[in-house]
Amino acid sequence: MNILKTGYILGSVADIIFGVLLIAFPSVCLNIYGNDAVLSPDIRFWMAYAGIAIFTWTGFLVWGMKQLKERKSIALVTAFVVTGFMIVQSVGLFYGIGLAVNMIPLFVMQFILIALFLVGYAKA
Repeated sequence: MNILKTGYILGSVADIIFGVLLIAFPSVCLNIYGNDAVLSPDIRFWMAYAGIAIFTWTGFLVWGMKQLKERKSIALVTAFVVTGFMIVQSVGLFYGIGLAVNMIPLFVMQFILIALFLVGYAKA
């Protein structure tokens, strides 16, 4: 299996897991980040909204898997999106939102995905 397809598959799996957590189990999602926020209806709404966006991106990755070379630019765009998530998470940590120790596995996963997307894009 090539690097680009591996990135798309792992990205899709991660998206599905986090999408389900955001929509169906928002308190678990908050705990993953080490956030002690009260799960108000407003927060539930925005988490479900984010979950739908993540599922949409999952569809984008699956679509990209169908024609890897022709749609390799999806990997480049996805690498920028994941980088954006990492920036937002880092800013959150800077302001005391979440716990760094809880975020380390997430950052490691995101670094791996970015590497797969960029290397896969370059080699496709």
